[in-house]
Formats: sequence, C-alpha cells, structure tokens
Amino acid sequence: MKRDIRVQIALGLADYLEWLLPSSRSEWAAGMKAEIEAIETPGAALAFAWGCLGAACLRRLRTLEGTLIAVRAVVAAIILIFAVEVLATARAFTGLTTPDILPPVTATIGLAFAVAGLALLSRGPFALAAVAAIMLVLNTIGLAANDVSATVHAVVLRALVLEGYLLWSLLLLGGLMLHGCGRSARLADFARRHGWAG
Repeated sequence: MKRDIRVQIALGLADYLEWLLPSSRSEWAAGMKAEIEAIETPGAALAFAWGCLGAACLRRLRTLEGTLIAVRAVVAAIILIFAVEVLATARAFTGLTTPDILPPVTATIGLAFAVAGLALLSRGPFALAAVAAIMLVLNTIGLAANDVSATVHAVVLRALVLEGYLLWSLLLLGGLMLHGCGRSARLADFARRHGWAG
C-alpha cells in the first residue's frame, strides 16, 4: 500500500535532519526520525517533521559550520539578486537608443554574476574566488583592448570595466575570507572553547 504523500515528505525531512544536525547531535536525528515514523496521522507526522526541521536549523546555525553556510547562502542570494537586476537592465537597454554593444556587454556581466552566485552555492567560497579572479583577468583584457578614443562606447565600456574591478575584487576578497574561515584552526578552536562547535 502506498504511503500518504505527507508521510513521504515527513520521512524525507527526517532523512535531511541527519545531514543538517551537527554530528554531535546524531542521536537527536535518529530520535526525531523514529518519532516521525511512529506518528500515525499523516498531518501530525508532517507538522512534527517541520518542527524538527526548524529546531535542527536553529541548532545548526549555532555552530561555526552552520553560520558559515548561512553566510554563504546570504551572500549568494545577494549576488543572484544583483545578477537578475543587471540582466533586467540589459533587457531594458535593448529598447533604448544606446550603443549597440551595451546590451550584450551588460547581459554578459549579469550572467557572470549569476555564475558567481551559483558557484558559491554549489561549490563553495573558493569557487566564488576563482570566478572573481577570472573576471578580473577578463576586465583587464577588456580595458587593454578598449579603444582609447573619446567615443561614448569607450567611455561606457571603461566605466563598466572600472566598476567591475571594484565588484569582482570585493567578491574575490569575500570568497577567500569565507574559504579561510572554514579552514581556520584558530576559529575552530575559538568555536570549540565557546560552545559554538556543535
């Protein structure tokens, strides 16, 4: 007999709890999962699973690793929101009388920010730093290849490249700092001493 979809979701959340909770709380995850399986009413099982998930998230945030994951998610969300904004601007440029090169350049910049945000989410801070470093190199090439004549194209492109230097430098620095925090023995020791290690 097929299980109610609410029970399936509740059990899926219970499996997720094992990953979410710190290893020092693995017995909590096992207990929560056993409790979810014992509840006979599908709605009550799902409600209990959601409550367990909330408690596990709070517990995870009270660890160094959980805090770093949360910071990573927030930074990635900000980068992705910025990417959407830049892509929307590129789309708006197509309807205006702007230099022909501006919409594709702006769209490419927006896509680069989207890649940076997704790299941070899926691969971690070092991937963000790598994307930022590549973009800094591309900005340098773009600046060197830019025609130095006093046309609007040159002025606009130079402004985009210089703005890119600032943004990509900040993302490179942020990625390296987050990567370093995750590997810092001193920070891990500090977390252990202050009950922030799980």
